[in-house]
Amino acid sequence: RFRLSLVPFAGDLSEAVQIADAFQTQPRGVGTALHGGALPAAASFLGVEPALFRLSAVCPGSDGASVVVRGVWSGEEPGEVRLRPLARPLGVERVRLDGTPLGPVTPDADGTLRVQVGRHEIVSIRLSYPGGEAG
Repeated sequence: RFRLSLVPFAGDLSEAVQIADAFQTQPRGVGTALHGGALPAAASFLGVEPALFRLSAVCPGSDGASVVVRGVWSGEEPGEVRLRPLARPLGVERVRLDGTPLGPVTPDADGTLRVQVGRHEIVSIRLSYPGGEAG
């Protein structure tokens, strides 16, 4: 189950961001027995910088072998979003909201994905993984 809230605003986006933040809730974790695996003991699935990029969704792609990361740039000026996925994807591309490809994104040597964004732009990035496994 989920709840959706729309925050209408005119002018300054920061007031709407504060209202939206008040609506946010923390994810709920589910415990499991200790077991081996390939992941480190502590890690983040996806690092996102800077804070002006408001992550709004991380969901499976419609192709079953990718993950779509979506967010909005809340800055008044264009900027750069930096994403650091835990598992290096086979392919990365910028996509429209409907999934139509807009072009590839080439990772830096350390795996960081850099995306140039316009003011208040919604950004969707598709990360493709082998067999649909993101780590």
